[in-house]
Amino acid sequence: MVNLINKTISELYTAVKRQKKQNINQALKHGIRVVEGDYDDLDLFFKYMLETCKRQGVDPNPKSVDNLKIMWKLFKPKNLIRLFFTEMNNEKISGVITIIMKPTVFLWNSVGLESMQIIGK
Repeated sequence: MVNLINKTISELYTAVKRQKKQNINQALKHGIRVVEGDYDDLDLFFKYMLETCKRQGVDPNPKSVDNLKIMWKLFKPKNLIRLFFTEMNNEKISGVITIIMKPTVFLWNSVGLESMQIIGK
């Protein structure tokens, strides 16, 4: 866990482990960027979540996109939930949902296309 309070980007990057820095640099080399999603992206996130759960042999949680949307509507008005995607060639290839419980941000769920696993190989 990294304490984000009163830290510059430079200080945060210094706290990142070597392997993660290599992963970041590899992503940048391949033109991958991070974009923020919104309510309209929840269907795509859930689709990726179903694909990820199938690959991992687990049940999705929540079990339906409707439940995910209910959660979004409960948390978003207070800015307690955020959705991010990574994009490559203008295609969203993975996503994460974070839940914010000040001063901590929790990674609640992350998903990705199977095809993204070959990046950098």
